[in-house]
Amino acid sequence: MELAEDAPAFDLPGISNSEAITLLLSREHLRNLLPASTIAQLQPYFALAEQKLSALEQHSGIAGWQHKVRVIPPTQPLLAPKIDEAVQATLHEALLNERQCNVTYQKREATESESYPVHALGLVQRGQVLYLVCTIKAYRNFVCLRCIAYERLS
Repeated sequence: MELAEDAPAFDLPGISNSEAITLLLSREHLRNLLPASTIAQLQPYFALAEQKLSALEQHSGIAGWQHKVRVIPPTQPLLAPKIDEAVQATLHEALLNERQCNVTYQKREATESESYPVHALGLVQRGQVLYLVCTIKAYRNFVCLRCIAYERLS
């Protein structure tokens, strides 16, 4: 018997319907917060959860539970900015390795953008929008920058 390349490192033979739904919902909520490499490592578990719910549909007649459950924000949702995956991966790497980044940022009232060396401290997701919590240059005050574009690690 040969193991599939994308098989999980350990099996979840007793995964329940609730656990499968929870895994799939958590994938949607954490997609922008977790590094792509982490999402890729969890992919076999997400696939297992999808198989579990698919089998449930086929055998019990319960149709598409994961398509019937949504989280809707209480206010008008903001459109998520497009963030290049490679750039987002770079930011995740900076956060994990506590490295400095150069960030290009344009203030609302400004006509041109500026580049700053920042010390990335964390990410905050509010609705569909990501904010970078950081310090800029040598300042000690924390700031939150709306994540639209990042430059490579310095």
